[in-house]
Amino acid sequence: MVGKTIKPIECRGRWHFLDDDGEEVERKNYATKRIDQFWKEFRASELCDPKADVVVYREKARPWLLEHLPLAEPRLEWEVFFNSDGKSQLSICLGGLLSQWRLLETFVERAGEFDGWEILAGRTPIELGMCDISAVFRERLRMTLPPFRFEVRVEKDSSISVTLFSPVFSKTDSTEDITVPFFLSEMLLGEYEGIHWVVRHEAVYEQIDESNFDHNRVCKELKKVLDEQIQLVKSKIEDPPRALWSEEHPTVMMEFTPQDPSLVAPGRRFRMTAITCNTELVCGFPPPTMFFSDRFAKNGGKFAYLQVINVATELTQEFREAFEDEMIAALLKSNSGYMVATGRGEPDSYYYDFCLTNVDKAVVALQGVVQRYDLPKTCWLRFYDRHWNEEWVRMYPETPDLEKPDEVW
Repeated sequence: MVGKTIKPIECRGRWHFLDDDGEEVERKNYATKRIDQFWKEFRASELCDPKADVVVYREKARPWLLEHLPLAEPRLEWEVFFNSDGKSQLSICLGGLLSQWRLLETFVERAGEFDGWEILAGRTPIELGMCDISAVFRERLRMTLPPFRFEVRVEKDSSISVTLFSPVFSKTDSTEDITVPFFLSEMLLGEYEGIHWVVRHEAVYEQIDESNFDHNRVCKELKKVLDEQIQLVKSKIEDPPRALWSEEHPTVMMEFTPQDPSLVAPGRRFRMTAITCNTELVCGFPPPTMFFSDRFAKNGGKFAYLQVINVATELTQEFREAFEDEMIAALLKSNSGYMVATGRGEPDSYYYDFCLTNVDKAVVALQGVVQRYDLPKTCWLRFYDRHWNEEWVRMYPETPDLEKPDEVW
């Protein structure tokens, strides 16, 4: 195997809602075959020998993983921790590749159970009391963690922004400088929490007092503030989410102005309005926002939208109201979600937004309503989470493929 070039697995387009055959099915089957082979070899290795002690694990784990994980997927990374209680942790990591998160989840889901091992998706937070943060940062990134002060704020879309100020940074907010707050946040919170919560990172040039600077102390303070702000946001999450036409909250009409001029280029479809009782939630929907459902929903709720395009004749208000009522009733009956907003787009498109508590049940419920109301065949269920943006579900068997799944809204 030495010197063998392994092609990375392509996790693009649909990954979860596949047809019976086709390119996407072949791509995922190829991926799962490689993943399953990795776990088969892991199970047969000395690392899963019940007679082996922690010394064997320490000596064998690193060379084994360095050899075998790249053969399954060369872009994924890993970390191993050995616990005194005999239970060791293997974390399969992204290495900053958010586009591969669905692949990472599949990799871990297909692991199964291993005696003596806990298999995790994403890097875990570092233990500040057990290590030198500067040394860990230097080992992972091959760069020095500079002295800094920090500011943390909660944005209107419930995400967290972290700004670091340091005399080491350039005055242009360079990509290299942004690496510091990005990876430091990930190290302090863990890969999953870091990606899902801290979505804005800034590095600002500023002279600060560097005398007797203690990285461990300042990083503990930063982690404390991050944890507090995330818990504050979580404490305000409504469960269930605020449904559309709630009698307890006013309904608001929102208009969207694209942040990127390319989103209103000729032929480019874009949503223009939303009617909702939850403006904070809907503010997080428009691209290029890094949206993640767990900032707005508890218990695994996932935000999605029904997109109906190429509507030749404008739907009447009476039709829309009846259609919305039917979808709300179907989701409630199947205990699979809530409608949270509705809106219009240009050209000739309609949008219906949901918080889905059981995606599979919701798909069946929504397909039934769409087909009973004979909506156009150009109708798909799509998803807001950044790593699910390219997922889509046909509402009819004859619904065409979504031509540009990377174009949100």
